[in-house]
Amino acid sequence: MTNEKEKVEEKELKLGVNWANLRGQIKKEFPNVNDSDLQFMGRGENELIGRLQMKSGRTRSQIRNWVRSTAKII
Repeated sequence: MTNEKEKVEEKELKLGVNWANLRGQIKKEFPNVNDSDLQFMGRGENELIGRLQMKSGRTRSQIRNWVRSTAKII
């Protein structure tokens, strides 16, 4: 039986493997994102989505869907 923390971790996007590719795609899709933003975004999905949401004005759901489809992780 998994605990709540494990359930949350299972739902989070794993950025490590795809981070280099995703980083390039973020720069193309969101030109106002700078390298400093990207450093913080590499910490995990919640940080990534929150910062992209602030920079783009898109909804959290729109950002999450874009990230997951771009990273090819569902």
